[in-house]
Amino acid sequence: MTDRVLTVSAILLNRQNSVLLQLRDDNPAILWPGRWTLPGGMVEPGESPDQAIAREMLEEMELADLNLRLWRQFDAPRGDPPLLAAEHIYTGRLNRDASTIPLHEGQRIAFFNRHQITTLELAFNYSSLLAEFFALDQT
Repeated sequence: MTDRVLTVSAILLNRQNSVLLQLRDDNPAILWPGRWTLPGGMVEPGESPDQAIAREMLEEMELADLNLRLWRQFDAPRGDPPLLAAEHIYTGRLNRDASTIPLHEGQRIAFFNRHQITTLELAFNYSSLLAEFFALDQT
């Protein structure tokens, strides 16, 4: 039987409809080291996904009161040995320059427009997820 974990991530858009991405640490002990990803993380025991996304945004980038909404849920395989991630993807607006956001996890953060995103190798197969997001004109 495959283990199942709950995860949360956020698609944060600025005024130009660019997405905030986080460059993962370059640590070979983690999944997808040195790749860009959506900010987020694991849901802790006793926590709801809504509580987890708020906590992750606060812990990783000191962002509070983002008014996030759940956009999509899906299961995705991760890791070796494999586990099943029940992913919860949230969306919201963040009208700040990335350089003004303190970062407590990962190497750096930056906004990327939909064309720039297609040139990046994203972690967790988020390239397909973001292509779907933009195709649905969620902006």
